[in-house]
Parts: sequence; C-alpha cells; structure tokens
Amino acid sequence: MLAYLFRRLLQALFLIWGVLTLTFFLMHAGPGDPMDRYISPRIPPETIAQIRQQFGFDQPLPLQYLKWLQQWLQGDWGYSLTQHRPVSQILAEAIPATLQLTIPVLALNFFLGIALGSVAAFYRHRWPDRLLSNGLLAAYCMPSFWLGLMLILIFAVELGWLPNSHAASLFAEEMDFWTALKDRLAHLILPMLTLALPGAAVTGRYVRENLITALESNFIRLAKAKGLSSWHIMTRHALPHALLPLISLLGLSLPFLFGGAFLTEIIFAWPGMGRVTFEAIFSRDYPVILAATGLSAIMVIAGNFMADLLYCAADPRIR
Repeated sequence: MLAYLFRRLLQALFLIWGVLTLTFFLMHAGPGDPMDRYISPRIPPETIAQIRQQFGFDQPLPLQYLKWLQQWLQGDWGYSLTQHRPVSQILAEAIPATLQLTIPVLALNFFLGIALGSVAAFYRHRWPDRLLSNGLLAAYCMPSFWLGLMLILIFAVELGWLPNSHAASLFAEEMDFWTALKDRLAHLILPMLTLALPGAAVTGRYVRENLITALESNFIRLAKAKGLSSWHIMTRHALPHALLPLISLLGLSLPFLFGGAFLTEIIFAWPGMGRVTFEAIFSRDYPVILAATGLSAIMVIAGNFMADLLYCAADPRIR
C-alpha cells in the first residue's frame, strides 16, 4: 500500500509541475507583449524599461520560467497587473467563496444522486425507474450555463423568489454577521442547483446501474432466501456493495465540478476563483492567471489523491 501511495504521490507532483509549466508557456505564446495593455505611449522609454525589469519581462523566457517557478513554489505569486496588489491576497479572498460553493455542491451531488439512484434501482424496470432515469438523463444533458440562465429567468426574474448576483461578504461592515449569512445562503441556492443537478444525475445513474448489478447477484439471492426484508437487503447488503465505486467517481467529478464552477461563478457574479480567473484572462493579467490555474490544478489533483487514499482504506484488495 505504501508503494502504491508513494507512486501516486509522485504522479500527482509530476502532474502539478506539468500543469504549471504548460500554463506558463501558453500564456507567453500569445501575440503581443503582456505589458502593452498597461503602458501608455507617452511614458518615457527609460520608465518602460524599468517597469519591464520590475516584472521580469526583460529576461529570456527560460530564465523567466525558472524564476517564476522558484517564486511560485515559495508562495510568492507576484503582483496583479490590474489590481496592483499581491496575487496571494486576491486568491485568499476568492478561495473561500469557491469552497462555499463547491463543497455543498459535492455533498448534494452524492446524497441526491444516491437517493434517486437507489429509488430507481429498487423499482427497476417499472414506471418510477423510467421516470427517474429519463429525468436524470435530461439533467445530465443540460449545459451548466444554460441551466443557470434558466434558473435566473424563472426564480429571480419572473418569480422574484431568489437573488441572482452580488452576494454580501460574511464580514461586511454595513450589516451584521447573521444578516450577511442569510444573504449569502440566499445567493447560494441558484448556483448550487446549477452545479448540483448535472452532477447528481451522473451519480444517480451510476448508483442505479451498480445497485441493479448487486441486486441480481448470488449473495442477494441468498439473503432473499433467508427471508430478509427488501429494506434490509437494500440498505445492509446491496447499497454498501454498490457505493464503493463511488469513491473513484468522486475523484473523477472534481475536474468537472471546478470547470462548472468557472462558468457558474461568471453567470451569478459569484466572487470565487472562476470569476477571478475570467477577469484575469479578459485583462491578460498573467500573474493572476498563472496562480489561479496552478492552484486550481493543485486542488483537483489533491482531491484525486485523497480519493485514492479513501479507496485504499475501503478496499482491502488494493492494500
């Protein structure tokens, strides 16, 4: 087991390095100079050269890469070209907002998916199964940006039940903490549904197939022959057997979750990593793009590594 985990750790570190390196060179492969957007033609050439030297753009690209990688590993992610403050400070404000969105969505994905998939498997090949299967397939086929816009149109514009943007900070000075918390939760509902419904559809269909396979296996037939109730067979025998592969699905769902959060945060003006990255790409703020992309990759790869640890703990065959 230790050899397996060590090998997976080395693979994770190599992937992180690869993502950082690829992102750096892709950012510098674009046309133009990254400083052209921020330097006025009226600025003297001496001042322009000083600014380029300050940000390290006067050095050859390989030297820029080595210096940037060294600083990045030390936690020095540079200064934003547009906001004129440390990138680490910008991301420190955005990461909690992204986690407030993605962690509840991940939990809702699995709880809702397990519940719907279990009901569909219990009533397999009957009308509840067909209804749930078609509903899960429809939810899976909906693009997240379209689903988010439809939820805004229905619940925010037409019905006016929920807000669609501009969530207050939990520590806003103009309101007390509980009012800010209530405001944040109200703003969280629509983005959560936008992200959770497609994810729950994947989990639900996965659970349904695994449960049907388990319910048709020999050990379930033996449990029925012993006279055990259907509820006991489902909850104590079939469901635990079907849920073990969900650990792998957890690791696979993280990239799609962060990718969906990128669009969702833009649609709902949620102040998280996706919105920060989008604004940085639009303004060609290289330090923010590089730091946000690298940090997102680390979070996804670390999540996959944790899923591997859970799978090792749950499945003795890997150990």
